[in-house]
Amino acid sequence: MKQARPKTFLILFALSLFLSGCGGNEYYSGPAGSILPAHVRKISVRPILRRADTPGHNIVGWEDQLRLKIQDELIRDGRFAYVNKEEDADGILSGEITRILFEPLSYDSNNVVQEVKLWVVMDINFRDRVQNKLLWEEPNLDQEFLFFVSTQPGGMTDDEARDQLWDRFARDIIKRMVEGFGSVTGSSEKKIGAGPAPTPAPAAPAPQPENTPPPRRTPPPSPY
Repeated sequence: MKQARPKTFLILFALSLFLSGCGGNEYYSGPAGSILPAHVRKISVRPILRRADTPGHNIVGWEDQLRLKIQDELIRDGRFAYVNKEEDADGILSGEITRILFEPLSYDSNNVVQEVKLWVVMDINFRDRVQNKLLWEEPNLDQEFLFFVSTQPGGMTDDEARDQLWDRFARDIIKRMVEGFGSVTGSSEKKIGAGPAPTPAPAAPAPQPENTPPPRRTPPPSPY
């Protein structure tokens, strides 16, 4: 007859399973999945700064639209409370747009731009207001969006393309804040320093002078 296991062994085995299941919460702090300190529960977003300009394109107020997108994404995510006033916040998110570039990708037969790549680069950081220290920063966070101009079927205006790009930025910024370093990473200084090379417009055919007589054709020599 097979000998039964001692009760002491079974008790110790069950206790070890219980402790291993609870061990994952030993160092838990803050909302689920957050790398922020436990005391950071209310977040404010500062007005986004912009030190980029794009001649030929009206980008006035673009930074304000990005701030609204970030606020909306923070509220939608729900893991932290959003507050308008910094004095009511535990943490403060800041950002600065450093580059906005419209890169032509294709032209029609009249050298008019048909397709464009919108490329935006920004720096973001997060400060612990309670302890007055910088918790993290992410430089050179960038996004690209390709679109056809509004004169093309299914095309977009600059503002409509911007909204698509701002949605992507907002999701990445909140993900970086909640999930920590490596979840979203800015581009290298080499890429940002060089930037996308503008696509040159196709060369127009050289104009022909008016009243130019057609070239004179020389008859072939006689076979005889």
